[in-house]
Amino acid sequence: MKRDNTQTINGKRNEGGYTLLEVLIAISIFMVGLLAIGSMQTRALLGNATSRDITEAVNVAMRAAEDLMAIKWDTTAKDPRLDPDDGAGNYTLPFDTEHERYDVNIDPEYVTTGYGTETALKIIITVRWPRGIVEADQQSITYELFRTESL
Repeated sequence: MKRDNTQTINGKRNEGGYTLLEVLIAISIFMVGLLAIGSMQTRALLGNATSRDITEAVNVAMRAAEDLMAIKWDTTAKDPRLDPDDGAGNYTLPFDTEHERYDVNIDPEYVTTGYGTETALKIIITVRWPRGIVEADQQSITYELFRTESL
């Protein structure tokens, strides 16, 4: 095998190394990888924020449902919060947590199929919260429960 004994201008031997083009290609590939990781992190943070909001909204809906289930209700002494015929039957409550402001819409309606008249309620609890400035950007969850006369 023949040895390369060429010398540079300074009199030293040429040593192997990376060319500028190889370094630029390596840096470009590295940057594409970093951009992919950054995009993935952004999506993960957005997903975490969305799941936190949904979890809090479900907790707000369950708290409202527990409050409504604790109300004594029968057909003779109707509570206005559970009376679909009363104007207060469909109402919205503002609810603030440390992260968001939630609007809780409570909509009771009588269930007459299979039950006597006005002895069972279907209560629909809708929790809405903003995810942007525009009204169309609101997100919501719906929680339904059934309630019969208190014994």
